[in-house]
Amino acid sequence: MAINDILEIGRQALAANRQALQTTSNNIANTNTPGYSRQRPVFQAHEQSLSNGMRVGGGVEIKDVVRTHDVFVHHQIIDESRGLGSARARHLGLQRVEGIISNEGFRVGDLVNKFFNDVRELSANPETPAMRASVAVSATNTAEGFRKINDSLNALKLDIDSQLGFAVEEINSQTKELASLNARIFEQQAAGESPNELYDRRDQIQRELSQKLGFETSSDDHGNVNISAGGLGIIVQGNDARELLVARTSARGSKSSGSVDVQIKEPSGNRTVTHALKDGELGGLLHVRDNVVNPALAQLDRAAYELVRSVNDIHKEGQGNDGLSGRGLFKDISEIKDASHFIDLSDAVRSSHDAVAVGYDATAGGDNRVALKMAEVQSERILPLASTVGGGGAETEGEIPSQTLNDSLNAMVGKVAVEAHAEEQMLNHHEAVMSQLDNYRQSISGVSLEEEAMNMMQFQAVFNASAKAMKVGDELFQTILSLK
Repeated sequence: MAINDILEIGRQALAANRQALQTTSNNIANTNTPGYSRQRPVFQAHEQSLSNGMRVGGGVEIKDVVRTHDVFVHHQIIDESRGLGSARARHLGLQRVEGIISNEGFRVGDLVNKFFNDVRELSANPETPAMRASVAVSATNTAEGFRKINDSLNALKLDIDSQLGFAVEEINSQTKELASLNARIFEQQAAGESPNELYDRRDQIQRELSQKLGFETSSDDHGNVNISAGGLGIIVQGNDARELLVARTSARGSKSSGSVDVQIKEPSGNRTVTHALKDGELGGLLHVRDNVVNPALAQLDRAAYELVRSVNDIHKEGQGNDGLSGRGLFKDISEIKDASHFIDLSDAVRSSHDAVAVGYDATAGGDNRVALKMAEVQSERILPLASTVGGGGAETEGEIPSQTLNDSLNAMVGKVAVEAHAEEQMLNHHEAVMSQLDNYRQSISGVSLEEEAMNMMQFQAVFNASAKAMKVGDELFQTILSLK
């Protein structure tokens, strides 16, 4: 072997182990980086050379720096992430709905009971002006209770719509970055490079995106990761990304007027895809809004409407203390939709408590028949089951009244509480599964500081030995040069 071969082998060993030390240092630096996959250098022997008719070693080189990555676990994490995103959005949304329904719903029930109790007191003391005033105050408080819970639920809907808008903006940002990463990875692969950090970033973007939107991934011959979702079509293809947007629409089905729809931009125009969004944060938010908040509002509207209609039909037949009839205790409401927002005390009763009718003949002392009939409304089955209440605000053909006002309000509270508990259990399940997957991924792709420290000492030792080999080669050269 020529002396210059010794120097060359030493140089190659220095370069290879320097790169190995650099890779190890990079692993240590990214120990806490989300989505980072541990990298390892792949050493291979350099091509042998022919010296004096014999094959001798040609040194060492780094063939590649590969990342430790399990594709199957990666796809499992993506699949579980969309379920986790949906469960988290449902759980947080239902917690807020439950807080509103439990506190204000029970309060409305108490106010309704107080109203009917005061009506019974009035029937027992039909000639007492103070009792007429008590009924008027109770009716006012009941109407305010309905309006307050209506306002709270509608405010929650607006907040959910805002969250949908923010989520869509984040999705658009992530799909654009994913398309950009596809382009950069393709360029570096074409140049013969291994863009491990870009691979990690692309995987992390997919995981974050899957928490907001359920999708399927596929790879093409160029190494691009393409994203498609049922009902939406292809969202990311190569370096192209399609944009989502939100738009307010008119009332339709279970959605009230002004609700936000999610749309996707297409060459022919924007296409609504709200109905196709079932998974991820978007699906969870839409579920809470359209399948929890809107039905609760519809049930609340129906309760307010039937209360006003039933009480007013009886009250209009009676005479107030002023001898007039045909007036409602509450303001008349023409339709079920938004009844819980418009319920209020009638102008006649607000102006004078003498307008409160107790009997059919104001001149007949002790006539309490109207008050007795109004009190009976509390125990009458005037409302259909919650599952048959239409979200559009109109009466549904074939509805069978089977609930009292109290039954309906209690059922609304109970239904939300049961679903909130179920979603909490579902969230706990998804978090446990995700924790297991994260731990498994970490065991494969995560950085172990102890292991990297050992690698660093090993590479450093070889680096130092290679330097000594070069020193020996240099000394041999110096010996030859000094010969005369």
